[in-house]
Amino acid sequence: MSDLREESSPLETPEEVIAENENEVQALELEAKEVEAKEGQCQTSQSCGEIVRDPKIVRARSCVDLSPKGGKRKRVLSCGICKLQGHTRKSCPMAAEVEKFKKGRSAPNAYMDGDDYVSDFLHDLLFVLVIVKRNLSSTSVFFRMIMELVMVIGVAVNDK
Repeated sequence: MSDLREESSPLETPEEVIAENENEVQALELEAKEVEAKEGQCQTSQSCGEIVRDPKIVRARSCVDLSPKGGKRKRVLSCGICKLQGHTRKSCPMAAEVEKFKKGRSAPNAYMDGDDYVSDFLHDLLFVLVIVKRNLSSTSVFFRMIMELVMVIGVAVNDK
């Protein structure tokens, strides 16, 4: 007991020493929670000091694939419509374009009408170009030929 009094300065009261020790303990607890959060990939809540993790259902689903070597690798999202990575069916930009295309098109038998044939054809062709443009570079010969064809058809329609 006398050793404790000698270690603390004569100006500090026991309450000050206890408060200082409690502050150190809180700082160490917070640091331990942050380290655990980094290792366990969970988030710490500064306001309540609790660790927030994904629900067990989410953790139980296979978010990782096991490679043949036994290591873990993350699974990449891929779309079922356009087969591109990074998004799912619900957020597919191509699906949104298809919906716009369906809404912008006139009646299903529009090609039978003589008046709307060219405009519907151009609409269809432009839709295909939007899709093809993603997969081909702008320097592609095929892409340049189609763009020239669209420009020629557009000029011919405007001249009528």
